[in-house]
Amino acid sequence: MMEDYTLDYRAPLYGRRTAQLQLQPLKFEYIGEFLPYSMEELVKVYGITDGIPLYILKFDPRLNFEDNLKENVFRVGKFLYQEAEILL
Repeated sequence: MMEDYTLDYRAPLYGRRTAQLQLQPLKFEYIGEFLPYSMEELVKVYGITDGIPLYILKFDPRLNFEDNLKENVFRVGKFLYQEAEILL
């Protein structure tokens, strides 16, 4: 819908976009560079985030996996709390 209203030939903003960057999900092998977790915990993080860079950045490397899960996924009002529901 947004593309139709902003990028369509008849849209008032047509031709004003100068660049578009499509980020791909991060490969599993690189998640360990963001979080100091065991391999098992990194697999869990990847399962939760699907490699989406913004989701991975919501995990605080100073907290262990369980605390991050409680703080960023199960806490009402946090970014990842309703993300799955919104995407569905």
